[in-house]
Amino acid sequence: MEAGYYDDAIAQFDEVIALLPKEADGYLQRGLARQAKKDFSGAIADFTQAIALDPANAAPFANRGEAHRSLKELDAAIADFDRALALDPTDAKTLNHRGSAMADKGDSQGAISYYSQAIQQDPNYSAAFYNRGTLKISQGDSTGAIADFDQAIKLQPTYAIAYHNRAVEREQTGNLTGALADYDAVVQLRPQSASAYAGRGFLRWRMGNKPGALADFDRALELDPKAGDVYFNRGSVRQDLGDLDGAFADYGKAISFGKKTQAAAYHNRSIVRLNQGDLHAALADGDAAIKLDPDNVNLYLSRGFIQFKSGNFAAALADDNQAVKLNPNNLLSYVYRGNVKRAQKDFAGALTDYNHAIALEPKKADLYLNRGLLKLDERDYDGAIAEFDHVIELDPANVAAFVDRGNAKTAKTDYDGALADLNRALELDPRSNSAFNQRGTTKEEKGDLNAAIADFNEAIALQPTDPAPYCNRAGAELRQGDLSTALADCDKSIAMNPAEADSYNTHGNIKRAQGDLSAAIADYTQAIKLDPTNPGFHYNRGMVKYLQGNLDGAFDDITTSINLDPQFAKGYYLLAFIERDQGKKAKALVDFTLSIKFKPTAEAYSGRGDSFRGLGNLAGAKADYDQAIELDPKHASSYSGRALVESTNGDLEAALNDFEQVIKLGITTADAYDNLGYTKQLLHDYPGALADYNTALAKDPKNVRVYVNRGNVRKILGDTAGAIDDQAMVLQLTRK
Repeated sequence: MEAGYYDDAIAQFDEVIALLPKEADGYLQRGLARQAKKDFSGAIADFTQAIALDPANAAPFANRGEAHRSLKELDAAIADFDRALALDPTDAKTLNHRGSAMADKGDSQGAISYYSQAIQQDPNYSAAFYNRGTLKISQGDSTGAIADFDQAIKLQPTYAIAYHNRAVEREQTGNLTGALADYDAVVQLRPQSASAYAGRGFLRWRMGNKPGALADFDRALELDPKAGDVYFNRGSVRQDLGDLDGAFADYGKAISFGKKTQAAAYHNRSIVRLNQGDLHAALADGDAAIKLDPDNVNLYLSRGFIQFKSGNFAAALADDNQAVKLNPNNLLSYVYRGNVKRAQKDFAGALTDYNHAIALEPKKADLYLNRGLLKLDERDYDGAIAEFDHVIELDPANVAAFVDRGNAKTAKTDYDGALADLNRALELDPRSNSAFNQRGTTKEEKGDLNAAIADFNEAIALQPTDPAPYCNRAGAELRQGDLSTALADCDKSIAMNPAEADSYNTHGNIKRAQGDLSAAIADYTQAIKLDPTNPGFHYNRGMVKYLQGNLDGAFDDITTSINLDPQFAKGYYLLAFIERDQGKKAKALVDFTLSIKFKPTAEAYSGRGDSFRGLGNLAGAKADYDQAIELDPKHASSYSGRALVESTNGDLEAALNDFEQVIKLGITTADAYDNLGYTKQLLHDYPGALADYNTALAKDPKNVRVYVNRGNVRKILGDTAGAIDDQAMVLQLTRK
């Protein structure tokens, strides 16, 4: 009986039954027609009548059992199958159906037993192999399932659903190539099967063929425009490819059409919105996802991350706490919560969470990265390096560990060690933009600005949408004096991510170099607004206020920077200058000492040397100038300060050498030549002194002190007229 002819068939069987009401076959055939029409109740009535007329015939029992099964009347179905098998225990089809009824009741092992009996009775029964294979999947017997699907396909090479299920199982067991071949077969056998294209698309995505995956998802959606799970998967591929608008649209469709993927679609769309910079909408989607699936740990972690990026650390911490509560053994919950605590400067709390994560999975290398980064924040550079060492021990190819260890070594001024690590990171991954970016930073710290800029260029070429290397390149260009190019790079960085505080800080540095101090303060203020816990931003604003003569404002900012980081060496350094200008010489000496304690730089030793000299402690001053010069042999102000101490102590030859070194280092101001000339004058080198005074006045024709000194030398050399002229200039300049 062909489809579409069932009504005609039933009418014909009505006539047969009317003519032969005692013949069971008429009822049996009409029952089959009604069953084909899905009139299962009518079919059962006919099969029952056939049984009444011919109770020794197994067929009506078997068919009535199928009708009962279609109505989910499983006990009645099994009873009929048993009566049919009592009459014909070798009927493979009935054994197969009996197995399916047991499977419907959840008795997988019993069902498999009946499928096996059906196969025993008919080794060429492909449906029984297929059914048994399907149940073996549910029991976790992938090998057995695939073997059954193999046999079903061998017996029936056009068995599309067997190819489909084998594809799924092959994919689950890692045989992706075999799975792809099976999906290809399904598509060929059933070119209108949306699920076949959807399955192959997902597999192609896993295998890295994203264009192929998109093509399959497109075709699946042409065949089934309301397949929410396919929209979800296509959105995920588009998101991977950076097509955020396309992903956003697909997730919207997935939310509309797919109940199964609705929560996941809200979650993924929240990440898209986060990447688009729409944090408010991202949070709304995160809320919607959690409402649909309130026990999903990952949804709380994701929403917590959005809160974290929004700067709402309290809300982020609440979400991470809930994730920990839902699953105390989920290590990511501790990692995320540790990250929030780290941002809150709760280093002890962060360490506890990171340690908990490590305890859950002590061989997971990346977990030690977090602890290393925490120690970087605490300026425990040796401790950080030890953590990164452990990561590399566990995972010698961990690029991030080499990059982060390079960062720590840079902070310790071990530039060669840092560069070795960063070079190794780039050997492992020549396309690591983070490695190029950090190597550029290290080279900049080392003073190799051209090489630093070359590395920042590489980082930008690899990831043009990452604002960090633009900002860093701007810093290097600033140090080269290329202010316009630096400003353009910094503007790009801000345009890419207006919420990145570092970019505003660098922008302020450029404005300060341009002399636009008000604009610099505005930039530093914005940086502080975005990241109020960064001591460097407060320091920079304090520096500009100091340059403006606003000592109280500068003092407040620098004090804040030190409160945020009690080991902030630059803060103590500038605070000491402010205190010295305020006449607090003893306090300035203390703060210079603290600056040296936390970061012994040439500048800090030189500053303390100046303080010692001002307090009359010439031995202490000279010791500090010596130390500054040892740290930086090109530190001109330390040579100048030491020369003044040496001159006061009567060691004029040493003073002369140091003043000459100042000029060799490029400090060619009038004061530098005046100091050199005066020392030569004290050594009775009057012609040499005169030459230096002449150079000083060429640089500063209104310098009264130099005219006084030159007049004295001219007088000693017998140039009375010249001495009188210099004295006249002194009177003229001082009168004005």
